[in-house]
Amino acid sequence: MFIVLCFGVFPIFSISIADTYVYAPSYDIPAAFAFLSLTPTLVMFVVKVETAFFEKYRSLFYLINHNASYNDIAYSKEEVLNVTNKRSTIYDGNSIVLLNYIHCVGLYLLT
Repeated sequence: MFIVLCFGVFPIFSISIADTYVYAPSYDIPAAFAFLSLTPTLVMFVVKVETAFFEKYRSLFYLINHNASYNDIAYSKEEVLNVTNKRSTIYDGNSIVLLNYIHCVGLYLLT
């Protein structure tokens, strides 16, 4: 938190734009790059994991609301847990590869 204040307050790190905005290139560019590098992973998570989870979750609560047997509800609950565990491990590996690729491209562009 202190470093962010240093970049914004001390004139050696920051540039004033139109006497209103403070821009610190050594902080703002890497922060923007970090945000952009997380965006593909977040999109993959929301599209794949959340949709798969929602389908199983909807099935589970359909069974609960329509007085299904305990065994059916327990099986559906296990499906919900399995889909979340399976999807999270798959995207942990994919996101590491994707973030390494984005990191390499960013280093190439920034140097």
